[in-house]
Amino acid sequence: MTHHNGADVLSTKRSRYEVLSAEAVHDIESIGLPVPVQFQSAEDLKFTTWKTYKDELDTGGHTDIFGQNDSLVARDSGFSDVKNIVYPMKYLTAVSIIVCVLSNVYAIVAADLPLIFGQEDAVEVKGFLITTALGNSLFGEDSNFPMHRILPGLELVFLGILTVHLLILAVSALLFPLVSYQDEDYKQLVRWTSAAQLFWEVLPALTTFSCMKLLYYVTPSVFSTEAYNVSVEVQERYDAGQRLKGVRIMLWYICSRSFFLLLGFDAFLVKFRIAEAVMNGEDYHAKHAVLGAVFLFQVLSIVNLNVFVRERLFLFLFAGEDGKLSLDEQCRKDIWQALLARQMFRELGYVKGLVALISFDDYDYQMLVLDSSQKAGSHTASACQSRAPSETISRERSMLIEV
Repeated sequence: MTHHNGADVLSTKRSRYEVLSAEAVHDIESIGLPVPVQFQSAEDLKFTTWKTYKDELDTGGHTDIFGQNDSLVARDSGFSDVKNIVYPMKYLTAVSIIVCVLSNVYAIVAADLPLIFGQEDAVEVKGFLITTALGNSLFGEDSNFPMHRILPGLELVFLGILTVHLLILAVSALLFPLVSYQDEDYKQLVRWTSAAQLFWEVLPALTTFSCMKLLYYVTPSVFSTEAYNVSVEVQERYDAGQRLKGVRIMLWYICSRSFFLLLGFDAFLVKFRIAEAVMNGEDYHAKHAVLGAVFLFQVLSIVNLNVFVRERLFLFLFAGEDGKLSLDEQCRKDIWQALLARQMFRELGYVKGLVALISFDDYDYQMLVLDSSQKAGSHTASACQSRAPSETISRERSMLIEV
């Protein structure tokens, strides 16, 4: 049997996926050395980690699992890492997002306009709809609400509102500092808050927009989270003696979510019938393939995971233990986004900055927000120097909110 020297084994360069043989592990342990983590098998590492932290918790009543990650919240708010946020794959991501926006807008307009105006090339989408059944039960069978036309009309109206909002934000980001006579700092605030909202709220909404997105608000995970927040707010109103306002908030939540469920489900039925008609038709064109693919993408994106994860990350970082953004916390979140957008253009230039804004995702968020303990330590001195005025502003803002 060949015996391994412990020092030789420790100095050997190995892949992170390699493990030592049982003989090598025995030889290392026999000379009193611990087996390095990178040389342990997955099962052995899991057992060793379990035993270590379990014993610490049972003995001392606490254990620091999170501290072993060697990661801390960035003391510089992540701005020093902006220069590393763009890599070749980001260009493809940015282009794909723009293509999704254009394809989605085209598919909605191409499918909805013929239905609204009853054109000859419009597909047949009549059939059972919950809203039509409710309308007929309330106003009689002869009322015959044309929901198969009303729903596409509402979708185009919402799409128009979203598009106008995007254009307003674009104009504000580009032209407001040039035409406004306000203070220079206020001009920059409007420019970069508009840019952040445009690229991180409105543009992602356009990639997957449809009336089916109303179902997002009644999915179990979103509905339960919002219901909890509403119940907390209603309880606060009751405790403050504002019972009528609390009741109004609760009624609005219940009525709005019921409306979203009915309208979103009917929108799904109409969209499904459109997709079925164009995909099963005798004449098949590229337009039909686009409509079918966009429908599939719209259904899969009813719950937009990127937006959902980003919202949860913002709550995790800014909201604290209660998981609810106060006015002060919401303000800091918005300002962080605005400063980040400005820093992207400053550090990366116009082209790379635009790519970074369009393709920003939760991986970028994690890279910016977290630092290793050594890197975080290098920012401590500068952070301590600037903390005093920041804390003063925060205290003054809290006092104003309380008043």
